[in-house]
Amino acid sequence: MSQKFPSDEFDSAPPHGGRHRARRTKRDRVLEFLRIMAVAAIFGFVALFGLRIADGSVVINPADLIDPSPVATSSVKSTPVTVLDGTSQVGLASKVAHELLDAGWNVITADNLNPATPLAETKIYITSKDFDAATKTLVKTLGKYSVEVSGQYADPITVVLGDDYK
Repeated sequence: MSQKFPSDEFDSAPPHGGRHRARRTKRDRVLEFLRIMAVAAIFGFVALFGLRIADGSVVINPADLIDPSPVATSSVKSTPVTVLDGTSQVGLASKVAHELLDAGWNVITADNLNPATPLAETKIYITSKDFDAATKTLVKTLGKYSVEVSGQYADPITVVLGDDYK
């Protein structure tokens, strides 16, 4: 069966030394898994917040908007208000929304409008004449800006901020 062959240079090579690395224990595997999960979580959070910053969107957490002390607000101030930033200023919609919230208004959205060119003047849009009383009170809070009845926006009162906003 096996034949005897004459010796050559391969017969004089040293035998293979076996495994050349340390054995991995269960502890090593668990620590490696935890390191990978930590790095993945860090990358995930950085990506999430990095995209929000790059997008420039303003996010208002509803839990932050709840006033801890119950204050009776009039039915006029309970009218839903949307604030849209038509300027190139970063965070203006959020700033105005927080000012309105502090004044007792029901602000439901604050976001960027992102027009091709920044809007020159601030306007307040209402969906119907039924919101005139609320708009007059809002003008006292914001300042004297023009009010228009328009179906362009779905919310009852929409404040579109322009470069003239102070």
